[in-house]
Amino acid sequence: AAPGQLAVSRQVLLSSDPPRYAMLVVEADSVPVAAQLRAEAGRTFWANSAGIVAVITIIWGLFHLVWTRRSSLLADAAGHLQFEGEPLRTGVSGGDELARVARAVEQASERLEHQSRLLRTVSCVSLAGQRLADRDALSAEICRLLVQEGGYTLAGMARVQPDGRTIL
Repeated sequence: AAPGQLAVSRQVLLSSDPPRYAMLVVEADSVPVAAQLRAEAGRTFWANSAGIVAVITIIWGLFHLVWTRRSSLLADAAGHLQFEGEPLRTGVSGGDELARVARAVEQASERLEHQSRLLRTVSCVSLAGQRLADRDALSAEICRLLVQEGGYTLAGMARVQPDGRTIL
């Protein structure tokens, strides 16, 4: 073999009888074969790399699409947070961090709506107290406000006389 070139030698057994044993030595130029194998390995590497990049890109795109849609729902719902009306419903469900944030926003909206209704009721009762001087009319108006504004099912007033007896 010439310098810089590799020689491949192979021994081949031509007979199992020792006197007739012979060896065949084959020498070949391995440089083109090695170059071909390196080129094929390079093509395989780049094809596999491109496939892996494509799969990662698809997975990232799907994750981004789902996350963006769910976070947009939550952001839109939080933008509609108000002090009066029905409690906020985000429409985001699941067991991940975003769903936990959505549930916390919904619970805060329910508390805010309840507190707003109570404040509105107290304000209406206070205005009725300033407006009405008759005790029976004021009692009836307070009961009406508790049911209509406060959301209570039933409201009633009781007076206790000085002797301790209750009058309904």
